[in-house]
Amino acid sequence: MVVPGDTFLGDPRILRSNVDHLWVVVEVYTPELDTGGQVAVLVNCTTWVATGDPACVVDEGDHPFLKHRSFMFYQRAAEVPVAEISKLTTREPVSPELLTRIRRGLRASKFTKRGLKGLVPNR
Repeated sequence: MVVPGDTFLGDPRILRSNVDHLWVVVEVYTPELDTGGQVAVLVNCTTWVATGDPACVVDEGDHPFLKHRSFMFYQRAAEVPVAEISKLTTREPVSPELLTRIRRGLRASKFTKRGLKGLVPNR
């Protein structure tokens, strides 16, 4: 079972990522047109750069996987069938507080695809 707050290392065949970044499940939903299962909204952490999205900056200590300042890369947020996520390497879940920060950042970021903002609660 996949729930908001779960984390995984990205797999290039599934999430189109060529590096093992930490991906966070920010929401799980069942599409209106049931296509055979639930879908998860995922966003990944990537190393901080000066041009990074400031909507949600995370630091070492916010999650055991993080070793330096990073940011949530909302521009690459993805909707992935939950069945595909079970193939990824799991990591420790994020704390409820960090999940709230990530969700709020997703809704606030100018880089988030418009359709994703309505799928994620602001809590």
